[in-house]
Amino acid sequence: MPITVLALLNLADFAQDAEVSRRAAGLIDRIYRDLATHAFQGVTVGPQGRVYRDVLYPEKSGNQTLLAYATREAVSEAYVKEPTARVGEWTVFLATSPTYRPPKELTELMRQPVSKRSRQADVEIVLHKTADYLLTSLSIPAPFRNEKGEPCGLQPGWGGYQQHIWQATLGPGCHVFVNHPGCSFDESKSRPGYWYGNGVLPRLEQKEGELTAVYSIPDGSKPYPRRTTAEWLWPITGCPIPYDLHPVPFTHAHWPTDAFDEQEVREHWAFGRKGSGYVALWCSAKLEPYDDVLTGRELRAWAHQCAWVAVCGCASQDGTLGEFKEQCVKREPRYDADRMVINTQA
Repeated sequence: MPITVLALLNLADFAQDAEVSRRAAGLIDRIYRDLATHAFQGVTVGPQGRVYRDVLYPEKSGNQTLLAYATREAVSEAYVKEPTARVGEWTVFLATSPTYRPPKELTELMRQPVSKRSRQADVEIVLHKTADYLLTSLSIPAPFRNEKGEPCGLQPGWGGYQQHIWQATLGPGCHVFVNHPGCSFDESKSRPGYWYGNGVLPRLEQKEGELTAVYSIPDGSKPYPRRTTAEWLWPITGCPIPYDLHPVPFTHAHWPTDAFDEQEVREHWAFGRKGSGYVALWCSAKLEPYDDVLTGRELRAWAHQCAWVAVCGCASQDGTLGEFKEQCVKREPRYDADRMVINTQA
């Protein structure tokens, strides 16, 4: 996104055609408004098409730097204290622009609650932001088709790449998401990696503050069509699975125990509170704490077929954390692995 902004900024500043300059500046404005709308307590987060391990720390991202240049609301304590934050890397171009100025309403957009669905290219982005939490995701599959009537966008069961497809945020440094790793250890340079992207994409659906994800990881029992040499050498972003058996037989959650004010992990449930915001995770497989590079921040679920449920809540609507836990458990999530269907009582 920063690279795109800088390219557009060159057009806004130096294009010989006034209409081209105007349209380029308008696109930068739109990017800024999107970043602000997806911000919670000063930090901009959201689904992304290409990420690296820094996705664990959106407070130090290039997107955060763009927003921090435009509004002090984005200059959080976590951002200022982060020694590797890209504080000046992207702002030089913006700060030296003779013509472009960011929109003035960004601070207001960052603070406003919002619940919406929007289309970008072939994907649908879902966002539900309240005063207490933010939950955002991609719909997989997208609820629309292309001009030929064919499914478009990412598809369940396809091989993924570096897409970051959902995230729950309760505050700076407190970010929760689940992915199917493309490798088995954190220091791998694989793409998709351990925390970024997905080896296999799930079926993903969000309704306001609740999200479900169903994973079907190839276990060798079903043969897939053989891929061509070209597809092996240069796989497209989000492609049919080119293998019968995926080498990583687990999914895992980024669960930052040190970032919560309160948290508890049970056999199938994990609950967390940050301020007045709550988040709960349920998995059809048993949750097992695991330490690799990170300590106390990972919950693994060993299963080729599994489902996850994420539920966000708050003190004003759900009572105490204990009461929120009871409400979540009463949902009694059930996963039918044969039909790949997840049901809850909610």
